[in-house]
Amino acid sequence: MKYIQAKEVGEEVLITIQKGEEIKEYKIPTIANRDEPGKAALGIYVRTLNWHPLLPLKIDIETGPVIGPSAGMMFVLEILDRLLPENLTGGYRVAGTGTITIDGKVGGIGGIKQKVIAAEQAEIDYILVPEENYGEAVQAAGRINVVSVRDLDEALVFLQSLERTAGYGRRADVMRQGTFSFCI
Repeated sequence: MKYIQAKEVGEEVLITIQKGEEIKEYKIPTIANRDEPGKAALGIYVRTLNWHPLLPLKIDIETGPVIGPSAGMMFVLEILDRLLPENLTGGYRVAGTGTITIDGKVGGIGGIKQKVIAAEQAEIDYILVPEENYGEAVQAAGRINVVSVRDLDEALVFLQSLERTAGYGRRADVMRQGTFSFCI
């Protein structure tokens, strides 16, 4: 990502693709990053063909107009929050952003300054951010607590460390609304 962002918008990047035994190289021009127009990006979306996770229950996430992988970590945390008996946020307002890999690694995103500012305006207590975005996030923060995470385990350890506020901790019998806010 840093290699591509160091290029000028419109400058070509050499991409090598391997499919089976066949290897091809392509020169692809960079485009302006949607979140940070002065930085270069590639206009491609990569996914594993025909891979679908096998889950023990049906999970539907209605994302509305949201596209891209920046909410990955927060989707995982919200699903865990609904499946576990404990309220992961301890009653605090927690937002976050970051891609997530199948092994739980949290990856960087674009537009971190805007996401921190939006979370602060929404009176969020904590925002979880990918480690590689931490410095920029702290610079944009005023009163909000910015928490750097490298992987899902670090996010969960942080959430477990929060002091439980009155009325939270154990889930009520009624299924509650999500307790996480998304900054995607």
